[in-house]
Amino acid sequence: MARAQPRRTTTMCARNDSLTIFKPEDGKLFDGFVDPFICYGHTPGHTAYLVDNVLIWGDIAHAMDVQMPYPKVAVTYDSNPKQAVMARLIILKSVTLNDYFVAGMHIPFPGIGSLKSNDEGGYVFVPLK
Repeated sequence: MARAQPRRTTTMCARNDSLTIFKPEDGKLFDGFVDPFICYGHTPGHTAYLVDNVLIWGDIAHAMDVQMPYPKVAVTYDSNPKQAVMARLIILKSVTLNDYFVAGMHIPFPGIGSLKSNDEGGYVFVPLK
C-alpha cells in the first residue's frame, strides 16, 4: 500500500479579530515573535514553532524512551516515515546546537525540557526542574 505523499500546506493563524493563512516556509509569524520549523513526515504540514528559546515540536517524537536514543526509529502512523525521521534528525540537531528547550506532545512530565546528544548518535531528554 502506498503512503500518502506530503503536500504544501497552509496553516491558519488567529490574531486579534482576524484570521491569517500562512505557509510555514514563508517565515516568521506574529511580527517575528514565532518562527515556524517545517517538520513534514509525521503528517503533511506538520510544523513546530519556536517561541523565544522554546521549540513546541508537536509530534516530532512519539516514544521518547525509544526515539531519543534511536532517533531513526519511525512509527507506523507516520504518513511518510523516511521524511519523519529526517525531520526529527534535523530538529534534534538544531535543538542541541542552539540550546533550545523542547515542549510538546508525548514528552514526559513536566512536558518541557532540554536535550543532550549521547555518544551513540542519539539524544537524552532532560526534564525541566
